[in-house]
Amino acid sequence: TTADSLTGKWSGQWGPSPSRQTEVTVEFKWDGKALKGTIDPDRNAFELQQASFDPKTGAITMELDGPNSKKEVVRYKIEGKVSGTTMSGTFDRGGETGTFKIEKK
Repeated sequence: TTADSLTGKWSGQWGPSPSRQTEVTVEFKWDGKALKGTIDPDRNAFELQQASFDPKTGAITMELDGPNSKKEVVRYKIEGKVSGTTMSGTFDRGGETGTFKIEKK
């Protein structure tokens, strides 16, 4: 995966279960070393505070502070894998866990 393939806008869905999924948009900037970006679950983008990407394995991790379903600020920990133009994996939102799948637009 090259820098160009990760950088850009990705969108799809995430949620606690397959039946409870909401739209999410992620914007990445990858320079070959540092991964930066924002996650926008509800027209309100949150800055990634920690993020890493391994181009050899496609593994990606992201952390940020954002609101849970009760509007409390909690730590999000997101882990996934990039395969072509699709990224999928799991997230932990302050103890609430779920899955996500996004595609590069």
